[in-house]
Amino acid sequence: MIKNKKNERKERMKKMRKSVKIVCCFAVAMLLVNGVSASELSTITVTSQSSVTSVPDKAEISLGVNTEAASPAEAQAQNTEIVDQIIAACLEQGVDEKNLKTSNYDLFPLYDYDYDGGEDILRGYRVSTTLLISDQDLAGVGELISVCVANGANFLNNVAYKCSDYDACYSQALAQAVGAAEEKAKVLAAAAGKELSGIASITEGYQNTALQYKSAAIEEFAMDSASGNTSSVSLMPGESEISANLTVVYYMD
Repeated sequence: MIKNKKNERKERMKKMRKSVKIVCCFAVAMLLVNGVSASELSTITVTSQSSVTSVPDKAEISLGVNTEAASPAEAQAQNTEIVDQIIAACLEQGVDEKNLKTSNYDLFPLYDYDYDGGEDILRGYRVSTTLLISDQDLAGVGELISVCVANGANFLNNVAYKCSDYDACYSQALAQAVGAAEEKAKVLAAAAGKELSGIASITEGYQNTALQYKSAAIEEFAMDSASGNTSSVSLMPGESEISANLTVVYYMD
């Protein structure tokens, strides 16, 4: 049985090699029929990048609540009460329930170091809950943050800005990148005494969809609001660049 299986594998390998040879011969034959030999076929590879600017009109907010208590149950109960208040306030502000998500939840002990005794002393527990509020109109984000802080949020991670016209802008950047690649290839081909005769391949490069940054002013606002200053925060997203990167291979005559 083992000998038969080895023979079968050998036969399959022979057939595969034969098929590869036939395909290669056919490809070379097609080149010769068209008056082009494999050695005469030349290409040029260029890279290009193009960007389109857009003003963000959507935002995603990451904020939450830290609570500390002597026992895990007490810290958890306090945290849950405050988080429920924040969620209820967000719903009252018109936030869709599907755009509210608990993105992180932690429970861990807190220690103080006893320098005299040389050991850690348990002093309590902390519960931390992070809420992610997505797909919000930028115009109302400042007020929404104020409402969350007024209802107990005591940390703010960041505000991520999004462009609702991202897909259209990226498509425009792609089209511009193709044009830029062709212009670059024409210059290089002309310098080499040749002309472009077609495209062999186009490869799309890295696409950055984050459009995200942190604002120190937002974090300061959260600290001030916890002390009683709950005035609405002002957000200035500015413009974002949406870029496309391509690698294009051209045939040359």
